[in-house]
Amino acid sequence: MKTVSISMAPADRVSRHASRFTGRRGAMLIVTLVCLAIASMLTFAIVRAAIQIQRQLLREEESVQVEWLARGALDRAWMRLEQNPDYTGETWDLTADDLARDATALVAIEIVIDPADTGTREARVTVDFAPNTPRAIRRMRSTRWNSTPETTVTPKES
Repeated sequence: MKTVSISMAPADRVSRHASRFTGRRGAMLIVTLVCLAIASMLTFAIVRAAIQIQRQLLREEESVQVEWLARGALDRAWMRLEQNPDYTGETWDLTADDLARDATALVAIEIVIDPADTGTREARVTVDFAPNTPRAIRRMRSTRWNSTPETTVTPKES
């Protein structure tokens, strides 16, 4: 039997080599796209977490500011009652400029005299921060003290 050798034309060899190389390039392109997709998802998750942390910090900061407004109102009520026993309260309408924020606040002080004991007074404070918005905060604080002429007791917060 006679062996016949068939020689491939140079174009056939190049074409087979090129198709293998093209397949590798296609696989590398897919791997690169998958890596980019993973990197994009990680970046999105990190940015989202950072935004949530920023919102939480802002909320905590606003909550602390509301607490300070309530304490300041109680201190003012006590001071005003020391100066004027007929003081009945007041309302502060704080603008965004007053608060150095993009929200307003309403602080109401009400003085209540115990009908059973005219010497005992209660200051009730209500702070409404950013009312009628999704981030509204309301704090209510009160304190009682005896303000008879012979004794003055430091207020106790409740």
